[in-house]
Amino acid sequence: MNILVLNGSPRPKGNTRQSIADLIAVLSFGIGCFCAGYTFGKDNHKTQK
Repeated sequence: MNILVLNGSPRPKGNTRQSIADLIAVLSFGIGCFCAGYTFGKDNHKTQK
């Protein structure tokens, strides 16, 4: 299975360690953005009865 990058050339084989590191970096960035959005976006103004 060849994975194509943006310029259309296949990735060189034997680069799985870098691919895993890239995947972890992208996932941690996404989770960080989600946590920041949740923290700044949640509503702290609760109505009292």
